[in-house]
Amino acid sequence: MRVLIIFLFFLVSFLGYGKEEQFDYKDAVTLGLIQGVTEFLPVSSTGHLLLANHFLKLDADDPVMDANGLPLVTKAKPGKPSRFITFKDVTDNYAVLIQLGTIVTLLVFFRRRVIEILIGCIGLHKKGLYLGRNLVIAFLPAGLLGFVIDGALQKYLYNPLAITGALAAGAIFILFTEHQRLKKIHRSHYKTNLEDLHWTSALLIGLLQCVAFWPGISRSMMTIIGGFFVGLTAVATIEFSFLLGLLVQLASTGYKIVFGDPVAVTVLGWPSIATGCIVAAISGAIVIPWFIHFLTHYGLRLFAYYRILLSAILLYIL
Repeated sequence: MRVLIIFLFFLVSFLGYGKEEQFDYKDAVTLGLIQGVTEFLPVSSTGHLLLANHFLKLDADDPVMDANGLPLVTKAKPGKPSRFITFKDVTDNYAVLIQLGTIVTLLVFFRRRVIEILIGCIGLHKKGLYLGRNLVIAFLPAGLLGFVIDGALQKYLYNPLAITGALAAGAIFILFTEHQRLKKIHRSHYKTNLEDLHWTSALLIGLLQCVAFWPGISRSMMTIIGGFFVGLTAVATIEFSFLLGLLVQLASTGYKIVFGDPVAVTVLGWPSIATGCIVAAISGAIVIPWFIHFLTHYGLRLFAYYRILLSAILLYIL
């Protein structure tokens, strides 16, 4: 029933299709809800946000005007001349900033693990040190590759048709993984604890995470699939995936805040951003415990069916 409600919430976001090109608080709530729900499920938060922006007409390339009717421009940087700020720039920046809501949710839910890692970094918690090391190892492939291919990704893959293909491909990944996982369960139970994860296994999970640069694939899906294949239990897999997601979100959001142009703040203001963050944090707090319970008892197969259904709907609409 809850999965059906989540799906209906996403469909409700399409009610804005055909509306005027203007960001309002309904958009802030919609995008915050999508971020909070899809960030933790194996369905791709980036893909869903890009689709929502498309159907809500929030991805236009028209210049944004200031109060005097003049186009806003980005700040000039070495090697990057200033240019007009488009509404797509604003909503892309907004999608990054509302990750602050899901970051807070992850910090609250996994505060014990975060404290163990921090204590481990100063040599006072051996297991926390190993876990922190493995998270950094798993983060590095995507962290390094992201700087190299980010521009190409946005040029070729940040569009509804490419996302539709990724949703379908993700369904195939899930169904194959579930088939292999069930075969393994029949032979022997998963016994590996999170603290026992070898650094090579963490690296494999990190390499699989790079596939999720294709919007629609899902970072959490690939890390969960990686966790299953290296022998983690379902609970340990989710925990490692979410902790890795926390590190990724901290890095990407921090980078955009420090080095990017705060165009969402300039154009939309902090109240709109705060609304999205609060909705993302609350919806994420509802989804996390439900997803842990669901994955432990039922696996990923239902999300494959969701992906197939959504990709079929998108093909029909597009």
